[in-house]
Amino acid sequence: MQTQHLIIIAGALLCGIVLAFFIRRAFLRALARITADYRDRNHALSNDLARTAERCQTLAIQVAEHQAQQQQLKAQPFTVDDQQTLIRMAQALELATKTYKVLKAEDPQAEAAALVPQARALADRVFHTAMAGTALNAGSLDTRLIEWLNSHGSLWAEPETSTVTFPHEADTEGYPHLRDALREAYERYQEREAGELAVEDAA
Repeated sequence: MQTQHLIIIAGALLCGIVLAFFIRRAFLRALARITADYRDRNHALSNDLARTAERCQTLAIQVAEHQAQQQQLKAQPFTVDDQQTLIRMAQALELATKTYKVLKAEDPQAEAAALVPQARALADRVFHTAMAGTALNAGSLDTRLIEWLNSHGSLWAEPETSTVTFPHEADTEGYPHLRDALREAYERYQEREAGELAVEDAA
């Protein structure tokens, strides 16, 4: 009877040892998988952080460049008058090209003809730079409207009331706000100015 008990106890111990072995091996495998997954996630997170830091650095560089460009535009020395001067220079070069052609001076004619498109391209760049600088240096829209009204409008003062007039092809149905009418007149004035400059460039 004791022998049977010993065999049962030994068998139970052996089963317990085998079960503990398999449990330990399963635990180690699960731990290895969890560790590998954590390591992969940590690696991916590190890569994401590195890319984010790189993007932030790139954005910081772009912001610095943009601010530098704004400062250059604010300090730009060009005006629309400079652009008009360059256009007149291009026209003079075109005239010189025709003159040299009549005189059959091929080398001066070629040099003048080559300078014409360069002068026009430079005039175009000066114009856009001047416009960008003017827009950047300008104040709010209301300030520009008042300045335009001061330059192109008229004031009729009377003892009790005053009348302000300005060039405007108004809508006969009226406007919800006086500012809307003034803004429309200002924008149409800008369009006319741009159209006149385009015609001069084409000429």
